[in-house]
Amino acid sequence: MVSYKIPSDLAEKQIEADVASYFGYMSPLFGKRLRLLDVNEQITGADKKYYRNGVAYYFQFKKPIGLRSTDDLKLPVAKRKNESKMMEIRRFRHSNKLDQAPYSICFPLHGDASTPNNQLQHNVLYGYEKPPYSRAMYICPMALSSEEYERAMLESIWRRWRGDPFLHHAGQTVFGLGAAPAIFTAPFLRGHATVVPHTVVSTPDHYYSFSKHATDIAFHSPELITKGPTRLSDFLGGEFLRMFREPETMVSIEDLARKLYEHSRSWTQDRITQLDDIDPLEWIQLHGTLLRKQFGIRQVIALADQQRLAEDNDRQ
Repeated sequence: MVSYKIPSDLAEKQIEADVASYFGYMSPLFGKRLRLLDVNEQITGADKKYYRNGVAYYFQFKKPIGLRSTDDLKLPVAKRKNESKMMEIRRFRHSNKLDQAPYSICFPLHGDASTPNNQLQHNVLYGYEKPPYSRAMYICPMALSSEEYERAMLESIWRRWRGDPFLHHAGQTVFGLGAAPAIFTAPFLRGHATVVPHTVVSTPDHYYSFSKHATDIAFHSPELITKGPTRLSDFLGGEFLRMFREPETMVSIEDLARKLYEHSRSWTQDRITQLDDIDPLEWIQLHGTLLRKQFGIRQVIALADQQRLAEDNDRQ
């Protein structure tokens, strides 16, 4: 009997490691204007001296579950009393004429309740969606096999040496309007869907689903969130364009630390150094380390030299 589920051999830890590595590969290409500071990286003296503004990003990485299209495998005519959640997703996407070709993808929310105050991971992630200074999202590959996934990553790296995706020519780096189109087209970034948590939940018994092309994102309890596309390339390209065109929208590192401190007090409690006792950028890194340990949410900070960005913008 043919299953309506399509297995994936990817793992969440693998996805997290590969995306984090790719961010590290991207960061030097922006020169001294911007730096992506991962939660595992050491802070340098130059970070504190030159990068005085920033934006916080919070990621939860998800393993994809493939669902066969209803054209490929027909739905049961009548809904069964004990129908599975994933069969309900297929039925919802079919009834609402959402894209399923060649298959759709879904992932569940995490149900681990062994967190501080029994807070659901989804609600913690949702709490960090506070644009423009803090953004939160799920990241899920659109490939189901490691072979296809790794091929996209290698293609992105290979294109750099052909002078393509990040305009790395003659030892020069180009940021902003020049580099953003390359981010939009990088195969590895285009191969991930981004789903912004949009509501608080009372239980983890929910799924997000989307098409193979990161369109038609739905939340189950069933509701359609966006027609898309919402790929990682679209999100990052848009964010970097905003930083370039509107550098004044980035808050100071001191303000960012203060905002994160006030927001996180409900779950950090006394498990982290007080903000007044430490450098604000160091506090942000401690906060990210604890957040990852407690909830599996990864922090990346886009550090910016706002003056250089403003000067670049004036020259355009």
